[in-house]
Amino acid sequence: MKNRLRFLLPGAIALGLIIGIAFAGADRQEAKTQTTHNGSEPQEESVVVEQHASYVQVSQQELIELADSIFEGTVLSISPTRWNQDSGDKWDGGLMLHAVEIEVDQPLVGDVAAGERFSLTILGASPGEGHVDYDFKAGDTSIFFTKRTDLTWSDGFRTVNMLIGAPAGSYLLADENGMFKGQLFSQPMSLDEVTKLIAEHRVVINQP
Repeated sequence: MKNRLRFLLPGAIALGLIIGIAFAGADRQEAKTQTTHNGSEPQEESVVVEQHASYVQVSQQELIELADSIFEGTVLSISPTRWNQDSGDKWDGGLMLHAVEIEVDQPLVGDVAAGERFSLTILGASPGEGHVDYDFKAGDTSIFFTKRTDLTWSDGFRTVNMLIGAPAGSYLLADENGMFKGQLFSQPMSLDEVTKLIAEHRVVINQP
């Protein structure tokens, strides 16, 4: 089932299902004018836009049961910060976001295939440009739990893939030994162990 994520006003809480994302909107510091001591023309300060997101907490079981797609994949790239319109340019009332491009290595649940390039949209500034709620980077292998969502756009909505709940709890990152670790999982697990756990709740593709 597709979840519609709607932002009503800056500072408003998003409407959605329990697995939906609540977004605190953009906190905007308005430009102020200042008159210089020498009586010259007033100068405008720059406008500072900060964007903060809050997320509905989900359990491990909800993470597994509510995901549209679950797969092991390798992060190919993480885009610079964009805004929610086709050009990606900043616009008044818009939202910052960035895209994570992933190559699917092992599909587990949903309509994904090995070798497919999967684009994941994450709200907020890109790493290096602001705070992010995840640790993966280009070249890392992770297991992702994602949901198809209608995200508000400059001219309506766009259907995008997003992580379920808080990004920090919606993936399992592989360590140097190939063991996967995540906030909602009590101990490191192999891919086979994660797959068997998911199979207790969902029909798994290529179940071992």
